[in-house]
Amino acid sequence: MRIILLILLLYVCYPQECEEGYTEINGKCYYQSDLDVLQEFIDNSQGGNNPPSSDLLPLELGIQEWEESRLIGLCIDNAEESECYVNYQLSGQIPEDIENLTNLYYLSLEDNLLIGELPENICNLSNLAVINLWNNQLSGLLPYCIWEMVNLTDLWIGSNQFTGIIPIVVDNLTNLMTLALDNNEFSGEIPSQIGNLTNLQNLNLGRNEFIGEIPESIGYLTNLIALYVDGNQLSGGIPSGIWNLTNLTKLTLGGNEISGEIPSQIGNLVNLLQLGLWDSKLEGE
Repeated sequence: MRIILLILLLYVCYPQECEEGYTEINGKCYYQSDLDVLQEFIDNSQGGNNPPSSDLLPLELGIQEWEESRLIGLCIDNAEESECYVNYQLSGQIPEDIENLTNLYYLSLEDNLLIGELPENICNLSNLAVINLWNNQLSGLLPYCIWEMVNLTDLWIGSNQFTGIIPIVVDNLTNLMTLALDNNEFSGEIPSQIGNLTNLQNLNLGRNEFIGEIPESIGYLTNLIALYVDGNQLSGGIPSGIWNLTNLTKLTLGGNEISGEIPSQIGNLVNLLQLGLWDSKLEGE
């Protein structure tokens, strides 16, 4: 018992020594470069309408997950329904030094006021599985290297002002379960290679400027639960394979130039709860 008490006393009197590049805070070690990026988010936001307090400590920013002294999860959401809701909003640009968060697995910055382009060096975060930047004010071309981040499972970047196309290399993202590009300014045709993303469960391309036809390969996405392509400039008919996507609960095709008959096979979609065909040239009962 005396030995145990002595060990505890030594631990209290002589806190854990951290390796070079790490900082001790309350008896734990944290990688200083990770802390520096968090501080940059705070500093960049001070010119915004609803910034985090300027004296907020980096470790107090949003909800964080650390593993072996490295930041692996960061969630700073102003959406009240979010599990990591905060009563302030990030603004300014995403720090270029975000590439230093090399262990980051999960990044959610939903419903903030971030501006500018998405830094290309975010692609250096090879462990990233989830990127959620929904409802900010980000703009410009999406870095091409995003389509080469093979560990991504969820890419939520809707309600921004991103431009550009979906490249044919989209099928690099074989682990992707959610691709949400809605309410941006993406254009061009939807590439047929999107049909190779067979793990997709949610595909939201609505309210952009896509043209051409919905690719037949959409019918290969048998795990799809939700498919939104409404509010574009799509034309042609509905690919027949869509009627075989029996897991669909939501399907919105309205606000396009899609035409043709609605076939009886629509009855195959036995799980469908929402069907949006408004403002189209589709016919049928």
